[in-house]
Amino acid sequence: MKKRILLKISGEMLSTNGKFIDKPAMLALKNELEEAYKISEIGIVLGGGNFWRGRDNEDLGLFRGKSDHIGMLATVMNALSFSAFLETFSIKTAVFSARSMPSFCEEFTLEKVEKAFQEGKICFFCGGTGNPFFTTDSASALRAIEIKATMYAKATTIDGVYDSDPRKNPNAQKYTTVSFQEVIAQQLQVMDTAAFALCNENKLPIQIFDGSQKGNIAKVLRGEIIGTIVQ
Repeated sequence: MKKRILLKISGEMLSTNGKFIDKPAMLALKNELEEAYKISEIGIVLGGGNFWRGRDNEDLGLFRGKSDHIGMLATVMNALSFSAFLETFSIKTAVFSARSMPSFCEEFTLEKVEKAFQEGKICFFCGGTGNPFFTTDSASALRAIEIKATMYAKATTIDGVYDSDPRKNPNAQKYTTVSFQEVIAQQLQVMDTAAFALCNENKLPIQIFDGSQKGNIAKVLRGEIIGTIVQ
C-alpha cells in the first residue's frame, strides 16, 4: 500500500524571486515530485505568500478577515497554476477548495479526495480551512488528519527546528526529534501553535525540513528522514 503524505509548500517556492509564479521554480518542484508520486499518495497545500500576506498589507487598514479571504484566493491561484503545469507533463492532479468554486475546482469532500487518490492523482487542497484567522499551517494539519496521512511534511527555508532562531543566533542548536509539548512550551516559531496542537491531539508526526535545497522534497516523499521530526 502506498503511504500517504501531506506536503506543505510555501507559495514563494513557485517563484525564483519569491513573487508571483515563474517556470524555472515550478519546473524544479515538478522534478522533485515526478518520481515520488508514483510510489506515494501526495496531498499538497500551497501557501499564498507569493501573491498576498495579510501581515504585509496591514498598512492598507484592511479588516483581518477580509485580508485572510484574499489570502485564501491566493492559495487557489497557486494550486490551479501548479496543478495545470504538472498536467502538461502528464502528471495527473485534482484541485479541491475549502470554499465552493464550481467553475474552477472541486469542493473538498473526503469521498472525492479518496477517488482522486485511487486514480493516482496528486491532490491539491486550497482555500485554507475556508475560514479567516487560520493559517495554511493549520489548514495543512487539518487536511492531513482528514485524509489520514501518515506524515505532515512542511518544506521551509530552514533545515529543521532549532532551540532559537538560527538566522539570529549562530549557536542555535538543531533538534533531530522534538516533542509537541516542547515546541509549544518553548514557543519555537516554525509553525503556528494551533497546527502543532492539532497534530499532537491526533498523534500525527510532522517532518520540518529545508525545501529550498534541491532533492530534499523528493527525499522526504521517498521516506527519508531529514530535518526535524516533531512527534
